[in-house]
Amino acid sequence: MGLEEGPMFFFAVGLAYYLVLFVTLYQRLPTNETLPKELHPVFFLFVAAPAIASMAWTQLYGSFDIGSRLYFFISLFLYFSLVVRINFFRGFK
Repeated sequence: MGLEEGPMFFFAVGLAYYLVLFVTLYQRLPTNETLPKELHPVFFLFVAAPAIASMAWTQLYGSFDIGSRLYFFISLFLYFSLVVRINFFRGFK
């Protein structure tokens, strides 16, 4: 349709929301304070939001350029940082 301003607006709002969510969740990783088991799926947002941002950037600009690669590698790093702390999700202290 050729609309570019609307999707960019929603992309920026999603990015601002993710920054707040990222700070809130990431500060729990270095500490031993665990979330209740019911809230463990919330950590999926660490990987999901940058991965979707990578796909959205590709759709907005039409190529897998530096912006989309940046979001892709951020999501990859966050995925590995969660995989390394697998005991965090099992409930062990």
